[in-house]
Amino acid sequence: SHAIVAYMGFINGCEYLWEAMSIVKIRNTAGSALEESINAISTYFNADKEPLRSYADDLLNRYSNRYLKDTVARVGRDPKRKLRPDDRLTGAANFCLNNGITPEFILYGIAAAFCFDVPGDVSSPEVIAFVKENGLSAAVTEFTSISADSPLHSKILDIHASF
Repeated sequence: SHAIVAYMGFINGCEYLWEAMSIVKIRNTAGSALEESINAISTYFNADKEPLRSYADDLLNRYSNRYLKDTVARVGRDPKRKLRPDDRLTGAANFCLNNGITPEFILYGIAAAFCFDVPGDVSSPEVIAFVKENGLSAAVTEFTSISADSPLHSKILDIHASF
C-alpha cells in the first residue's frame, strides 16, 4: 500500500504521501489493496481479519500524517525492485492469487509504477526507458514476470491507460 500511494501520488503531482492520501481515489485504492492482502493473509494463516484491519487502518493513518514529511520520491524509490515477482507489488499480487483472491487494486500500484520517473532514482530511469523502447506490455513481462497471456497482464495495461 505504501508503494501504491507513492506511485499514484506521483502520477497526480504530489510531493508528499500525505498529499496523495488526501486524494480520495488514492486513499480508497490503497485501502482496497490492503483489504486484498488481508484476505489473502487471513486465508493463508487462518488468521482473524480484525487485527489485520486494525493494523491496515494504522498504516493508512500514518501515510496521511503530514508531520512525517515522507516524500513520494523516497517511498517510490527503486520501482524495478518493487515490481519483482517476490517483492512488494507483484509479490503481493501473486500471494493474493495463490490464496484465491483477485488483486484488482494491487494492480493499480503495478500499473502506476511504470509511470514513476524520478531523475537520479536507482531504477526508475531504466524502467521508463524500457517502456519507451519496448512498450508497456513487454515491460510488464520483463519487470514482473507476468506473462502476456495472464489475465493480470491485460488488466495492468488497462489500468495504466486510465492514468
